[in-house]
Amino acid sequence: MVAKDLSAQVPEWFTRLCKINLNNSRNSFSDIADIIQEDPFLKVYVNYAFADYLKKGGLLGMLTAIGWQGLRNRLAEAILHKISYGDYPVEIELDLIESTKDLEQRFSFLFVEGNSRLFLLGVFLQINEFLNEENSQGFLSIPVELDEAIVDLKNKSELPDWLIFSMMALISVLGEEKAIGLIAKNKADIDKTLSSLDQSQRTAFFELMLTYGKGIRDYDFFLESKVI
Repeated sequence: MVAKDLSAQVPEWFTRLCKINLNNSRNSFSDIADIIQEDPFLKVYVNYAFADYLKKGGLLGMLTAIGWQGLRNRLAEAILHKISYGDYPVEIELDLIESTKDLEQRFSFLFVEGNSRLFLLGVFLQINEFLNEENSQGFLSIPVELDEAIVDLKNKSELPDWLIFSMMALISVLGEEKAIGLIAKNKADIDKTLSSLDQSQRTAFFELMLTYGKGIRDYDFFLESKVI
């Protein structure tokens, strides 16, 4: 299910936006504005592509008008447009990010409002899917049985992207039936599940996890004993 070739990286400025917990408050808007202003490309592109919104009161006025998710979705669409067509669009039409939005909505029970890490995972998977179109293995094709195996998790995750990607990696290494059986048995506890793997399976699992860490410039999975 997870292809071996996941070598693409999400733009750093986008990962920075998605890694902080944001909502539609003015404090959050200030954090977003700081990231935009600090990145030379993003600052220019936002001024270019969001010119009409900026007329309503600068960056804070734009964010008030379209909200954090409105900005996030448009920037993700622009990234996928660049991958697909070779340039960033002047006018952003939201048609490429539907799979990512569906993924986020599907597992929304795993995180609190304002957490965009699952959206970040979706963008990472879509970028790689677009780049490997001829050999696509359905990066976003996650069996529904996984939902049933983790639906009873009691705690919200601060790193839901790592949780879901680790489940995908286990399915890739062990096969769907065995992996989901272990996930359900161990209640998505990664430490317990990994103890059931032999050395070659553990190596293959961590190789996949490293590709995701590299793709979003984040290695939190390897610093935490659990991802839930």
